[in-house]
Amino acid sequence: MDNITVSPLGPGRAAVQVTEDSRLLTYLVAVPSEVADQLGLGDVETVDIVRETFHFLLEREPATSIMKQFSLDVVPTFFPEFYEELVARLKG
Repeated sequence: MDNITVSPLGPGRAAVQVTEDSRLLTYLVAVPSEVADQLGLGDVETVDIVRETFHFLLEREPATSIMKQFSLDVVPTFFPEFYEELVARLKG
């Protein structure tokens, strides 16, 4: 399993480090508050949302295929089931 470390950078932002095959990859992720609120995740810590986002993404693609900087609201563009699964993982 990939090693994922998430560090908060301020409201709605986090830095992520993923170790995959002895490589360290770094990402910046924004979690718009309106998206978190719309999904009923307004009370969930940003780091937890981002961590589950990376678990979701890494189940579907290698870490090297993930954009180095992105906002959470672009993920459904590539994976339409993302929001539903994210809510299930965090609230299920």
